[in-house]
Amino acid sequence: MDQNLKLSKEDGTLLPDPTYYRELVEKLLYLTITRPNISYSVQILSQFMDHSTYFHITVVFKILKYIKGTPGQGLFFPSVNNLDIMAYCDSDWASCPDTRHYVSDFAYSLVHL
Repeated sequence: MDQNLKLSKEDGTLLPDPTYYRELVEKLLYLTITRPNISYSVQILSQFMDHSTYFHITVVFKILKYIKGTPGQGLFFPSVNNLDIMAYCDSDWASCPDTRHYVSDFAYSLVHL
């Protein structure tokens, strides 16, 4: 997703059947477990499950194209390890153009002890 892209419910024409959009976003949400680099974009797209447009599904296709082009970028969790998870949360006050609420992002990293 482009860095300065602000998505809104007013972007584009509504999809006639949003089922396909919902299924793709749900699968991307599951994929964020091993691909934290897409978590912010998927979190933004998940806000439009009830009001998805052609523009929103175009952004989903961009994320899928990115995932296809970077197959080795995910996290691997071995069954035996000595790693700690470090996390942080970031928020952007009033960045949602529809509700003027803040949007938050969560990221984590694994650290060897």
